[in-house]
Amino acid sequence: MKVKFVQVMQDRKVTPETDPEFWLDCQRGVLLALKELGLLNETQCRSAEEILWKQSSAVTRKSYD
Repeated sequence: MKVKFVQVMQDRKVTPETDPEFWLDCQRGVLLALKELGLLNETQCRSAEEILWKQSSAVTRKSYD
């Protein structure tokens, strides 16, 4: 799998607080790349993904409080 960066739109800082969905997608992409390279197995990848979802939910809840 290859990814190509095309352009920057709305040049601004991206953080888990400002863009939780984008941040989660980037982290999931890293996990999937590690799995594809054989550095994580299916169980490890699922476990790490579950942790990401929990962290993402906590950040999203915090931003609404």
